[in-house]
Amino acid sequence: MYVDTKTYYSFCFGTFSTAQLIAAAIEHGITTLTLCNINSTYDHWEFVKQFHEVNIKPVLGVDIRNNHSHCYLLIAKNNLGLQWLNEFLSHHLINKLDFPADPDAPENVFVIYPNESKDLADLKPNERIGIKPYELKSLYNFVPTEYHVIHQPVVVKYKEKFYHHDLQVEPTKKHLSPNITAT
Repeated sequence: MYVDTKTYYSFCFGTFSTAQLIAAAIEHGITTLTLCNINSTYDHWEFVKQFHEVNIKPVLGVDIRNNHSHCYLLIAKNNLGLQWLNEFLSHHLINKLDFPADPDAPENVFVIYPNESKDLADLKPNERIGIKPYELKSLYNFVPTEYHVIHQPVVVKYKEKFYHHDLQVEPTKKHLSPNITAT
């Protein structure tokens, strides 16, 4: 299960349409997938409808960010959790408030914090620490616990699609690796 996938409704970041995300999930034999677009729940119901049609369990969440700084993932365990998530998101966006360091989420919402942002002893039962695959090499004597999850975002399918959401670099031949050609 991937806990952080994004569609192009994660404005200026994801490059998958919901249909492309479904195709990629089927291609890789994924049976459960969590949608966590950045500060957006825009395509949640489209995601649920289309994933149920192909017998993949859809899980709904949101990637909470202040500007471009990742704060945490919020993942609803049930409809009440989804209601809280939407109220939390709407309150902060409508009032133009920064998201808090600790969302104080109810037990029906998982919170996945970035690595080293919170001490394990301070975690509540519904909170976890997300470890990105590239961080594993730098974690000396890392011993995983039930409070750790692998946080592997799924944003683009192909390397050349990376340039669709990278606003700093245009896909010119000088920026591409030797095995990728601009089209």
